[in-house]
Amino acid sequence: MSDKVQADRSQMTQTYCNVMSIVRSEEEVLLEFGMRRVDEPGVVDVLQRIVMSVPHAYRVRDALMRNLGRPEDIMGEEGSS
Repeated sequence: MSDKVQADRSQMTQTYCNVMSIVRSEEEVLLEFGMRRVDEPGVVDVLQRIVMSVPHAYRVRDALMRNLGRPEDIMGEEGSS
C-alpha cells in the first residue's frame, strides 16, 4: 500500500495571516490564525481555526522542523555576512 496521497485543491482558499494562537486540551490542539487590525490596535480578526489531535499536531511540528530547519541554517550565523 502506498503512502502517497493525491491532493484535490479545487476547494482550497488562501489567506494571509500575521497572528497565530495555540490552545491545547488533553485531546486536541486548536490553531487560530488571524490578522491584526491596522485601524484598531489590539484587535485581531480570527480568520481560521484548525482543530487536530495531539498526535497529529506533533507530526505537524516535526514536518515544520524538517522544512524550516534552524534559522541559523537558513540565514547564516548571527553576525556573519
